[in-house]
Amino acid sequence: MIEVSAEVLRGPVFLAGEIVEASITFCCRSSAPNGLPDEGEETLALASVQINCVRVFLLDKKRATNTGNANTSMGTAFLSHRGEAGEVVFATSPKILFCDLTLRVGERKTCEETECLKLMKETIYLVETYYQRMHTYSELLPINIPPSYRGHSIKQSYKLVVGTQRPGQPIKVIRLPLRVLTLPPGSDSVTPVVAPANPFLGGFLGKAEPVLSLETALQVLQNISARRSPSVFVITHSRGHVARFCLYKSCYKLGEDIVGTFDFRRSYQIPCIQFLVTLQSLEIVRDQDPEKPSVTSYNNYHEDCMFRDSSHVVLPIPLHVTPSFKSDAVTLSWRLHFEFVLSTVPIPTFAAPRSDDLITGAAWEAPSQLDIETMIWDLPITLVPSSPLNIAQGLHLEPQTALVL
Repeated sequence: MIEVSAEVLRGPVFLAGEIVEASITFCCRSSAPNGLPDEGEETLALASVQINCVRVFLLDKKRATNTGNANTSMGTAFLSHRGEAGEVVFATSPKILFCDLTLRVGERKTCEETECLKLMKETIYLVETYYQRMHTYSELLPINIPPSYRGHSIKQSYKLVVGTQRPGQPIKVIRLPLRVLTLPPGSDSVTPVVAPANPFLGGFLGKAEPVLSLETALQVLQNISARRSPSVFVITHSRGHVARFCLYKSCYKLGEDIVGTFDFRRSYQIPCIQFLVTLQSLEIVRDQDPEKPSVTSYNNYHEDCMFRDSSHVVLPIPLHVTPSFKSDAVTLSWRLHFEFVLSTVPIPTFAAPRSDDLITGAAWEAPSQLDIETMIWDLPITLVPSSPLNIAQGLHLEPQTALVL
């Protein structure tokens, strides 16, 4: 019995341009009755690793077709997308880990690029013996790949795919989900790195590819989303002034809070009764009318502001959303959606309570009826990725998976 396990070493979240490193482990466990050790051996014909991105058009049934079950198909070719619906938009070159590997139960051996381990646990009822071989896999993610995304019409998902095959049997695969985020256009700072050109010769140096350092990427994101001079917006109605809104910056990282302030001191002509601010994403698919995007609402903030001179808004940005991006199939943008409840007539102000009212008692009562209207205003903003380590911890993504052959 052979157990194949894959684990992403740093975590399952990456920025485009980074290097993905994973460990692939093959364990030969005893299959004898009662867990007793045996002298058998297991053989694997080959093992290959690849990273791919599959795009699914959720509303197009013709394009959301299934390619067959990878673990039941009798095909001998390693197709990393077999068994998944959709089309492959990105795939790395497959890397061969080994060919014709024999694992003997209980054997102890040291290999050049593998780690061999013999573990014996003896109790009254159980003796467990197995031989383990570990491979380290690394792959460079290009800068210009599309990000992971699940929207109203399109889903783009990345997976680390490990395919293994016994002699004379179909290929079995395990898939480890990854989340890939992209930097805004023009903000990437990369360094050339020479990558292997032959899947069998890890030491052979091929063409140079750009690689992105995590420290450099985080510094770039920090510079983009840093607070600069605040932006002030004067919100007006056809009948006059409504409010003055101040936003301290227009570019935010995932997990940050959007903070803004309102000034209603000049809105005596059009009193604002209540406001609602919602964080929304706008998805525009290729060949779709740009004036009719698919809108998804997330966090919102509302407050009653009648007779108030000022107020504020605080909107947390979720970690699971996708930052702003544009690809050949879909464009995702973000905005703040404002809804103001306005009075159609001026509301008379109340005089301050007199000293004798404080002794005898007095109460202010709000108007029982108001003639109102709603005004809508949208403010575009930009979302960029944050640290992949923070996103992975916040989403509780599993960095490993396993399969028993």
